[in-house]
Amino acid sequence: MTDLDQHMSVYKDAITNLCALIHESGEAAFSHCSTVDQHVWREESKRRRELLYLKRQKLITLREEGDKIIYLLTQKGYIRALKESIIAQQQQLPEGEANLVIFDIPEPMSKVRATLRRLLKKAGFTLLQRSVWHGSMDVIDDFRLLVKALQAEKYIYIYRVLDEYR
Repeated sequence: MTDLDQHMSVYKDAITNLCALIHESGEAAFSHCSTVDQHVWREESKRRRELLYLKRQKLITLREEGDKIIYLLTQKGYIRALKESIIAQQQQLPEGEANLVIFDIPEPMSKVRATLRRLLKKAGFTLLQRSVWHGSMDVIDDFRLLVKALQAEKYIYIYRVLDEYR
């Protein structure tokens, strides 16, 4: 039994005991508490499954501090979170502005290059030339963080430009 399971077991026992106490005051109160108990337990169970999935994918790690369990993003998790943030961005740049991403990534880093191309497509960027992409979403800050996390600052350039002719 893991520490998380122990915490959940103690939590469930506490809820069950509380429901038993409420039951003494009337059936309706117990019925309501039982429903809440099942709902809370399902939500906690769902959260545990999600956390376990993230841990198996090596997107998070666990650290215990006293009686608390702290979840931390791994480097892989941080990169995934940045990618998801870039893809989900809905904020357009002001009229007449655009982002320009230019890269020349060497062959030993071909996985980074392929990842970057897929991400640019998903984020709505348009291919202008083989390694020059144009986009109108306000993602420059997250892109810079991603480039740094990928340790590709020497190979990827991101600019905000005036886009007067489009």
